[in-house]
Amino acid sequence: SLALFGVLSILARPILGTLEKSEAVLGVAVSITYYLILSGSGQAWLTVMSGVLASAGDAVAAMSVNIGALWLVQLPLGWALAHPLGMGPTGIWLGLGISALLGAAAITWRFRTGRWKLGRV
Repeated sequence: SLALFGVLSILARPILGTLEKSEAVLGVAVSITYYLILSGSGQAWLTVMSGVLASAGDAVAAMSVNIGALWLVQLPLGWALAHPLGMGPTGIWLGLGISALLGAAAITWRFRTGRWKLGRV
């Protein structure tokens, strides 16, 4: 998936240009694509590490990080960036990316603490 994200980041305008001809729409779509790459990478890592922790018997921590990333970061941040800060749809996608990266960082930290080794499977 990272290889596809790499290709998409390099060829975003030509690829999206096959679907949309309006420069205004294309400009927004290309900028949102870059945030999609950010959020997709973070979400992929978060998903994998959540599965690792859950499989090791630390499902509560994995669930807590995912719920926290969604309800405490993604939704409020996406709303704040889109509305009060006036970023519109780009703000929503930026909030999604930041949330995914923070969730990935939190789940990686939890894994590195080694507490999952103390659980019973």
